[in-house]
Amino acid sequence: IHFAAEQCLIEFFKKNYAFNYVTADLNKNSDLMINIENSALPSESFDFLVANHVLEHVDDNKALKEIWRILRPNGIALITVPLVTTWNETYENDQIKTPKGREIHFGQFDHKRFYGLDIRDRFFDAGFKFREFFCSGLQCVEHGLERGEILFILNK
Repeated sequence: IHFAAEQCLIEFFKKNYAFNYVTADLNKNSDLMINIENSALPSESFDFLVANHVLEHVDDNKALKEIWRILRPNGIALITVPLVTTWNETYENDQIKTPKGREIHFGQFDHKRFYGLDIRDRFFDAGFKFREFFCSGLQCVEHGLERGEILFILNK
């Protein structure tokens, strides 16, 4: 399952994993119209999940619990977020509600936070073990990642 699927990745996944690849989002351009915080999907229904720059838009505590719930044992989730690696703590402020305020504070009008290194604690608290993939140079181009971005590979 691929939340907030990007068109370039949809094409890749459909070409290589078409037999059971589904997209999910809150809009009509997805296979499933569901919320990552409370999907109503059956427990342990997916082996693999992608959420590329999704957690900063939602209640990440609820979303991580839901990801844990819908992944099968030994399931994998690929997660990316806006991360400032020089910050120990995630910056979030529930008082900032306007699009302009969110853009100023979190870099985009619909973001709720900028993550710091404590994102790792959030993954652990949700029950995940994880690895980190750091891309550089050609890898960034080949995998469609931002320069310096960390891809978190969560394991249930």
